[in-house]
Amino acid sequence: MNDKLEAFLCRAGEALITGGIHTPNHRWVVSAALARYHHLFPDPRYLARIEQWLAVGFDLDSEGQFTERSTGIYDEVSDQAFILMAWLLDRPALFDLPRKNLETLLYFLHPNDEIATDISHR
Repeated sequence: MNDKLEAFLCRAGEALITGGIHTPNHRWVVSAALARYHHLFPDPRYLARIEQWLAVGFDLDSEGQFTERSTGIYDEVSDQAFILMAWLLDRPALFDLPRKNLETLLYFLHPNDEIATDISHR
């Protein structure tokens, strides 16, 4: 990796471990990014920040819907973040969240494969 790119990434990683996040989907995206950072540049501070966000709790209800009920965007972004974290952090339990959400998504598919988005809270 180029030294300038590595320096840029490390500075960005510092921002991700110190910045505040107010919505669940952003927590999961930042946590997934930190998991990638830790994979490239192992640092216990990345893991500690991920643990802080995971400790807040998950915004998936018993029916498999995330808080914003955004089947078109939010769900996919959150699912991808949890899949990446499960894989990179070797935490298979995190696969349960996207699995439940994707099972629920099947009920929102129209016969033409379009996704119903009218339940969104966005």
